[in-house]
Amino acid sequence: DKKCSTMCVDDHMNIYISVPFVKFGLKMNKTLIGAVIMHEILHVAFSHLERGNRWLVSNNKPKNEETLYDNNLAADIEVNLALLKKNIITLEELKNEIRGLYLEKFSGNVPPMEVVLEDDEAMEQLRKMCPLKKHDPIDNNKSIETTDEFDEAYVEMKNKITDIVNKYGPEKALEK
Repeated sequence: DKKCSTMCVDDHMNIYISVPFVKFGLKMNKTLIGAVIMHEILHVAFSHLERGNRWLVSNNKPKNEETLYDNNLAADIEVNLALLKKNIITLEELKNEIRGLYLEKFSGNVPPMEVVLEDDEAMEQLRKMCPLKKHDPIDNNKSIETTDEFDEAYVEMKNKITDIVNKYGPEKALEK
């Protein structure tokens, strides 16, 4: 989808997947693709949008681009550490191939996003690692051609993930 440059979910639980990101960023690696899709599913399973909004209200913070971005940074730490803890991805893959957010400070733990948000030092480090880009342009002119095999595998993967989440619920789906 051209609405995002990587993968993301919205507040209606729709997942958006950028074909250029899958092809060039993840190099069509099934493990990496699966880990990033699970990352996005966990944002929904962990209710990050709702929890982030509640955190902003309870801490008298404005709801704006910067505070929502901070929520996402903190949520990414929670999700990425959950993926590591469940052995969905290795630390090397997370840091070097996906370039996912990770803070050594929280290694071995899966802190709730609220704990990360309240840690000023951690948040400053995250903002330095991944600064907010105003209106990050997406190269929609990059031509991506997929094969029939890729298209069929994509539909099969999407259906399998949907079936697992529907059958077991989001939290149990992570275990499966």
